[in-house]
Parts: sequence; C-alpha cells; structure tokens
Amino acid sequence: MNFRHRRLRRWLLSVACLLLAVVLAACSPFASLTTEPELQPLPNVEGLPVAVDTAGFFLIEACEAASDDGPLLLDLYETTSTDAIAMVAEGTTELAIVLIPSGTTLELDEGFGSAVIAHDGLVFISHPDSAISDIEDNALQDLYHGFVLDWADLSMGQGAPEVLVQADASRSALWQEAMLEGEPNSSACIVMPDDRTIVDYVRGNIGAVGYCAASVARALDGVQIVTIDGASYDCSDAEAWPMLLDVVLVAPDDIAGSGRELADWLLSDQARTVIESCFPAS
Repeated sequence: MNFRHRRLRRWLLSVACLLLAVVLAACSPFASLTTEPELQPLPNVEGLPVAVDTAGFFLIEACEAASDDGPLLLDLYETTSTDAIAMVAEGTTELAIVLIPSGTTLELDEGFGSAVIAHDGLVFISHPDSAISDIEDNALQDLYHGFVLDWADLSMGQGAPEVLVQADASRSALWQEAMLEGEPNSSACIVMPDDRTIVDYVRGNIGAVGYCAASVARALDGVQIVTIDGASYDCSDAEAWPMLLDVVLVAPDDIAGSGRELADWLLSDQARTVIESCFPAS
C-alpha cells in the first residue's frame, strides 16, 4: 500500500507541476507567440506594417531571399530601435524587430510582449584602406574623449579623425559603459542617427571611425571591423566582448492574422537558419 501511495503521490505531483507550467505560460506577456510552432512556409504578409531598425531591415531582406515567392511586400518602416518600439505601442505597426542591449528588460505597455530571436553586438569600424585594423582600449578612450587631434598621434596615418557616435541612447550608453568606463563622449564626436548612416559615412571617409551593429557592418560591407586589444568580435562570449545586443521581436499579446503568422515563423526552427545567417556569432 505504501509503495502504491508513493507512486500515486508522485503522479499527482507531476500533474500539478505540469498544470502550473501551463498556467505560468498562459500568464506570460508574450504567451500568444509560441516559441515552437509547427514548421510552415513563409506566410503571405503583403501590406503588413512592420517597424525595424537597420539590423531588422536586413533580416527581412534575408527572409525574402529565403522565400520562394520573392519579396514579402511588407509595409516596412526603417527607423531607430526606440521609435520602432513606439510605433508598435501606438498601433502604427503590428510588429517591430529591433536591437537592444543584451539582458535589457523592455518596459512595454500592458498587453505587449517581446521575444529574443538572435544576438548581435557593437563593433568598431574603419575605412577598408585605413591603417586602423587594431586599436588598444586606452587609445580608443583617448579618441572618444577628444584627445587625439591627428591620426599621427596614434601612428595610424595622418589627418584629423572623424569620430562617430549614435543618437540612440541605449546604444550610446552601452558603448560608453563598455569602452569608455562610463565616461561621456567628447562633444567633438559626430552624432549619426543609426547603424546604416555610420557605415555609409565610414566607408566614404578614410579618416572616419565609429561603432555599429556587427550584422549591419557585414550586410552593408565596405568597412573593416577593428579588433580591440587584439580581441575579435564574438557575441557568444560576454566577458571577451561586453558590447552585446539582443535581436528582439515586439508585438501585442493578442496579435492575429498575418502578423501572428510572421511572428510564429520568425520564432520557428525553420527560420533559425535564416536568422543565424544574419547574426553569426563571430
């Protein structure tokens, strides 16, 4: 009897744990987006309004390349991460795909949720013909604090450096915390709106340097990713590379129709190969 009772108690405990897990999952702010939907073809999402930052834009491009039906014909808004999230909250778009500092908890309005779909990171870039292929962290700090007036001061060519920073507050804060010991940039730094404009500027100006998402630097090409103290970008190692970003999908909890179909597809195993091609670990 005792043995049977113990077996019954274990069975009841297992059932209770399972029911608790179901209840907790249902209470999740992103419960309506399953993390393991059935594999399916890329859905028909023509006209679906989606807000993206530059990294999200290139992810959508990669999804289109993977589709047998060609362009997705989304109503796509490319903007900053902050503005993209605001557009979902306001109802202007049904989804947002953005980069935020790794480990950040988004403060979303009630009825909205998020899911991390990949990882990225900030990298330091220079012109491909520049002598700047590796830089020591103290030299990088001097550069961003405005102490370097000529590249000759660092034995890295000649001419005044053009040092770019991002307008996005979260990216700027991540860079300053990780690379500048929390100190602000020099007022002489040139403020650019996003990753795309930084890459475009650097590849057109040999004396320019800046930071941007690794995925965008690779997608746009025409720049070199600079190693820092000999360390190369690796988004799988936070200690070796502390400037990590999460690629996040943001949507209403009650998302339905083609928006729900695209969200489910992005969270599916089928999308994993496409996403990893956009956001390689190193």
